[in-house]
Amino acid sequence: VRRGLLWARLTLSNGQSLLVANTHLTPFTSLHHLREAQVHSIGSFLCSLDSRPVDHVVVGGDLNIATNFSCPTASAHRRHQQASWLYDFFTQRTGLQDTHRPSGDSEVLLTYNSRFPALNNLRKRKSKKRLDYIWSGSRSENAMLNVRGTGVEFTEPLSASGQIDPALGIYPSDHFLYYAILEFLPR
Repeated sequence: VRRGLLWARLTLSNGQSLLVANTHLTPFTSLHHLREAQVHSIGSFLCSLDSRPVDHVVVGGDLNIATNFSCPTASAHRRHQQASWLYDFFTQRTGLQDTHRPSGDSEVLLTYNSRFPALNNLRKRKSKKRLDYIWSGSRSENAMLNVRGTGVEFTEPLSASGQIDPALGIYPSDHFLYYAILEFLPR
């Protein structure tokens, strides 16, 4: 399964540069080796930025890394261990931090819609976990990134006009809008 990294390099109003990237790692837990290779590729890409430095990096997306679910079977326990390892590997390989943790948020955010048929198996496990992440970090000694908070939006069905409509509305996606509020500062 070939997956890519969508990215853009921006110049902020304070003159600092920001690389923003988005990806979707393979959802197949049986292909753990493939997810590891995808994370390794993202890390290699970020390392290549040393030739064209940026002050800040933000990488987000559906990483399909769920680290906090119950393990009623041996195979579920193995998937949990692989997901926990992949979470740590992503941090180590990219040098970025999970924005949800430094913001002081202790609540585990549900970032996907468990009402979608493809995600039924997560609902059956009574899983309250994130599949979506935003990772960030500063790469310059002259710049600092501050995480002000994280959250989710679009958790209810919406009408065509954007109003909440539980009876006739639809969900914009099988995932909710997961966001981080970031502040880019000089050091």
